[in-house]
Amino acid sequence: IEHPLRLAVALTIVCIPFAGAKATLAEQQISLLTVMLALSVAVAVLSGPTPRAPSGVAAAGLGAVALLAGPLLIGPDGGAAVVLGAMVLVAWLVARVAREGERGLVTVYGAVAVAALVQAAIATYEFRTNHHLNLYGAAGAGQGETQYFGTGAGHGAEAHSRHRPTGTLYDPISLGNVLAMSCPIIVVLGVWARGVRTRLLLAATGLVVLLGLALSFSRLSWIGAAVGTI
Repeated sequence: IEHPLRLAVALTIVCIPFAGAKATLAEQQISLLTVMLALSVAVAVLSGPTPRAPSGVAAAGLGAVALLAGPLLIGPDGGAAVVLGAMVLVAWLVARVAREGERGLVTVYGAVAVAALVQAAIATYEFRTNHHLNLYGAAGAGQGETQYFGTGAGHGAEAHSRHRPTGTLYDPISLGNVLAMSCPIIVVLGVWARGVRTRLLLAATGLVVLLGLALSFSRLSWIGAAVGTI
């Protein structure tokens, strides 16, 4: 592949909403996102420029991170430290691809659009079948949904009082956030597109994403999508 990092980062972006999906290997649970991040970092290191000797400040920074890693991981907020580290890795990988110019940026935006399309399609399926894809144990269970997120638009007596879909995420608000973030990105891709077929494909993608966003009943996500797109 001519640009292996672009493919690795694009797959990582698509897998981020599936972060909680895990497989058991040698009696250890490993998440899909962990595998994709490790693969992307390896590709970034192997396909990058020849590393130079770190400066004194860089060496001190690496030492500080190494000293902090142990206490953070074994402390009461070890999970939060892992999530923060994953966010930093994602930001670094996206920045590496974006530095490749317009094509690299289009790869990142396209991956975000594909991830949103997948989530919107799953959300539509969940709404139609009145069934959640249960990837995280109790996530999406009716009891928690009714008590915290409400049914439908929050009023059980309304005609659309079915459950709120979550896609593969933990809750409908997370789904709404992901779909809202993708709306202005899809519009940008449509403006950049040069062919009519590509623009029609992006328009269809936008319609599916808007449908999933509407079904999430996440009102602040609706506002965010509108303001962000404008």
